[in-house]
Amino acid sequence: MPDPKCDAAISLSHDDSSGRWYAERVELALGDARNVTVFSRPRRLERAFVPAFVRALQPFLPECGENVVHTDAQAVIDIPKLILGHIQVVACRGPQGFMIATVRFRKVLGPLQAILLPRHRSESHIFAAMERSAADALLNLLRPCIDLAAVDPAEATREGAESLVATRLSELAKRRDDMAFFAYLLKRYIENAPDLDSAGALHVESRLQGVSLPRLS
Repeated sequence: MPDPKCDAAISLSHDDSSGRWYAERVELALGDARNVTVFSRPRRLERAFVPAFVRALQPFLPECGENVVHTDAQAVIDIPKLILGHIQVVACRGPQGFMIATVRFRKVLGPLQAILLPRHRSESHIFAAMERSAADALLNLLRPCIDLAAVDPAEATREGAESLVATRLSELAKRRDDMAFFAYLLKRYIENAPDLDSAGALHVESRLQGVSLPRLS
């Protein structure tokens, strides 16, 4: 049976002029943990939730402008990976042609964030941050290599060229530990990145075999 503390509550607003419902806040609770998504501005339902949830939710939204309190303990919304039941709708008139509503699901079975479009799920933000960190790491790894590669081999025997190459190699040597750490970050990102096929992961793993990675506590 689902945890009795597991529920979801959605705060909505209805614009009478457009006849559209907008999502403003989504609160997901599982035991003692609580995740709250607050949109920076109200989002049309189809821009906040997955299509299957929007379609299933529509019949429970009030059509009139009157205050509504409705509970259906037997109602169920069944979408891929998630089942929501025991639906409660509380709606009241707001100012300037708006209606405010809260839709609560008292019984939830499955990953709660499945109702949200992927870009609004917290794991999407985590992977976006990982992508930025990986890009930064790659740039820091490449810059000193690019500096060294900028030395024209045809000019390497010119007077002073050996000193320039030696200086840049010395700079690379000083950054060896940093570069190894950046390589470690990239390796960890690829291992944890979503939708990476196993062949690609194995390819990167083999390319990093010769890299001495730092020990992390």
